[in-house]
Amino acid sequence: MGPLSAHTSAMSAMPAASGLASRLPALLVVVAVARHGSFTRAASAAGLSTSALSQSVRARQVQPGVRLFYRTTCRVALTEEGTRFLANVQSALAQIEAALDASRDELAGTWRIDLPRVASELLVMQHLAEFMARHPHIKLELALDESFADRVGEGFDAGIRLGESLASAMVAVPIGGPIRIVVAGSPNDSRRHVPPVTPDDLAVHDCLHYRFATGGVDREWS
Repeated sequence: MGPLSAHTSAMSAMPAASGLASRLPALLVVVAVARHGSFTRAASAAGLSTSALSQSVRARQVQPGVRLFYRTTCRVALTEEGTRFLANVQSALAQIEAALDASRDELAGTWRIDLPRVASELLVMQHLAEFMARHPHIKLELALDESFADRVGEGFDAGIRLGESLASAMVAVPIGGPIRIVVAGSPNDSRRHVPPVTPDDLAVHDCLHYRFATGGVDREWS
């Protein structure tokens, strides 16, 4: 039997918005020019040519109808409108940067994980105390489920399943080695019946089967 795998849903790339997304690169260029006071120095810091940097600003029309800079052969300076515009923009960009830094430095929020009980016992429970100590702002919700239904649509962030039961759209990584299943019997069973040698010998024994919660069918013996 294959290893258990942790999986998440595959996500396709989202198309860029026609407004902010198309103008954001040029906006960052404008901020750089204002900071350096020069198109040339801003281009050098960004690894671009001066002409490419200028064209980026013009092509994307950062603020249509508003003149942001006074530009001469010697220097670049913000206009009055440009000063007001950049003050508002830099405040918003600072908030975005702070949010990105916070999300990078500390994990937080609720994580919903779907997994079978055996995976929780073998792979998860022994690590919970350490995980929660390292990430105190994460709330874990573990849903123990023996079925093999796709649960991503129900709001789970990730799950653990047997490798051979993963849907093709799942992005997965192995988190355990191959699982070996054995036949185990009680001493009383051994006294009542001849120990089985082949799978067919199990027909005369009292055997336990798993029944799937979804569909109501027994899991076949491998």
